[in-house]
Amino acid sequence: MSDQDPLEESDSSLPELTEDHETTMMPPSVRESRFGFLGTAFKQRRYEKKRKKLANKGYIEWRLIDSQFPRPKFIKPKAKGGGMLEYEHDGGTYLFPRDAMVPSAQTGMWTIVHKKGQADPINLREPVRHSIEADTLTQYLEKRVTTSPPGLLSRLDISPKDVVMYGMMAIVAFALIQGMI
Repeated sequence: MSDQDPLEESDSSLPELTEDHETTMMPPSVRESRFGFLGTAFKQRRYEKKRKKLANKGYIEWRLIDSQFPRPKFIKPKAKGGGMLEYEHDGGTYLFPRDAMVPSAQTGMWTIVHKKGQADPINLREPVRHSIEADTLTQYLEKRVTTSPPGLLSRLDISPKDVVMYGMMAIVAFALIQGMI
């Protein structure tokens, strides 16, 4: 593969394939284009067109998570007699079941995520058993926002309304006692 950025190639060519039918595309750079917004928009459009071409050819957007969240690889897994798509990478075999694939919102390309060394993918459609449920998270956030920080009378377990009421009663009682004397 050349040292050039895949986005700098002509529109008609796809990124080169390695012997494992694996291709990697760099996302469009965030730096300013020489032609400003129009140049950046043109690069983004060209990048999306290449993704759509890969999707039409049957490629899958695959992310392999190790110690970082990598850029996607576009691969073409093959069925090897087990009834499920497989792909071999760095000595490990990764499975691609249909129920774990999620279509991309931009191109409709199937997307799948694996942890390095685990054959089964991370199922993006089903909630993870260690995740927080939406209702519990909402209750926690409401509690965090509405809870006031500890103050002077927080140990007495008296609401501010009660403090004002008892304070006014103390002033009235003091005035009555002063009037009697």
